[in-house]
Amino acid sequence: MKPRWLLCVGVIFGLAVAAYCFLKDITGEYNEVALVFGEPWADMQKRSSATIPDTTSGHNWYVQPEQISYLRLADPQFEFKTPPAKFLAITHDEKKQVFSVRMSPVLKPLPLDQTLQVVLDLQDQWRKAGWKLTSPNENPAYENTPYWIDQFSRCQSHSVYWQAEEKYQINISLYCFDDDNAPGQPRYMIIMAMAAPWHKPWEHE
Repeated sequence: MKPRWLLCVGVIFGLAVAAYCFLKDITGEYNEVALVFGEPWADMQKRSSATIPDTTSGHNWYVQPEQISYLRLADPQFEFKTPPAKFLAITHDEKKQVFSVRMSPVLKPLPLDQTLQVVLDLQDQWRKAGWKLTSPNENPAYENTPYWIDQFSRCQSHSVYWQAEEKYQINISLYCFDDDNAPGQPRYMIIMAMAAPWHKPWEHE
């Protein structure tokens, strides 16, 4: 993982938390961000119904669409769609090409059962589209089982990595979240990152 990727991850994770804390619920129709990694930024802008600002040339950084949007990976083989996301950041590289995505694919903090429903639906889409677990033994898929419910409830669940051949990789994680709007009631946040494969355990075997 490159230093610039680590920097973006840290900054964007902080912004995701801020989005949960301060943004209000927004209703209405949702726009689409449709992208393929490595493509010119302008191609993503033309394909998407969401309004996506231009890149800042000369360095890699992130941009957020101007409307609440959902993400569609516009690859006919590995395509999937997320729910609408209150936080969705797309990074670009120095060549103004789509580099990565960091997002929380929900509109507000959710109870565990609803959070798990979102995650299981995403995992089902990935399986059907040919995605595979990167580390099935060390990082197995999330499931609606007593073991996983216990792990989530104690905020001790690990991240899960999914991979589409050598083209894409997804890291998805669940985090406990303190929500002032629901004091004393556990709420959860989903953080999802997607880019070209960066977690490659086979290189150390």
